[in-house]
Amino acid sequence: MLEDMQIQNIEFTVFPNPAKEVLGINCDVEKAILKIFDINGRLVLTDLVFSNSEINISELVTGTYIIILSAENGSGLVRSNPAAPSSGADPPSRCSWRRCC
Repeated sequence: MLEDMQIQNIEFTVFPNPAKEVLGINCDVEKAILKIFDINGRLVLTDLVFSNSEINISELVTGTYIIILSAENGSGLVRSNPAAPSSGADPPSRCSWRRCC
């Protein structure tokens, strides 16, 4: 039997894109778990982020990555919010960005 799960939409922005050494994350929750995956789906970085955080990405190789945020308690569905105006539709559940140089 499945338990009822409260879905929490987390809106976030990632900047700059592309990034070189530090990636800024702004989200609308106090704390969230950040997971960064490479283009092949391998988990390359996990961190706890707050509403306004900076993540050191200098150890990552140049490439395209996927970011997923989840509520700290693990019960949230995360939605990214690129820095574009909302169209009224639900935003995607992940955000991609590039590490350059």
